[in-house]
Amino acid sequence: MFEFIDPFLWQLVIVPILTIGIGVLTAWRTKRFWIGPVVTLLLNGIIEKTMAMVYYNESFLSIESFSSFTIINAFFSLFVSFVLVGPRKTSKSA
Repeated sequence: MFEFIDPFLWQLVIVPILTIGIGVLTAWRTKRFWIGPVVTLLLNGIIEKTMAMVYYNESFLSIESFSSFTIINAFFSLFVSFVLVGPRKTSKSA
């Protein structure tokens, strides 16, 4: 399917931009910063599980296909979501 894309480019550039971007956009639209890392974690997990099932013929129930980037991307999404949504939600009128 994506044989023309380098696996390192896929894992280090394309997947983080997609998952973190969608997570932060969801957090910004809902105005809840904690939604960003949840969406990022789910999307990254789905992508990694799908790639492992398609290319490495792994079982759906095995957890060996998850890399540390799943957690790293979720923490980065939490930080960006908090920076973008946090100050906007805590501002009060005098």
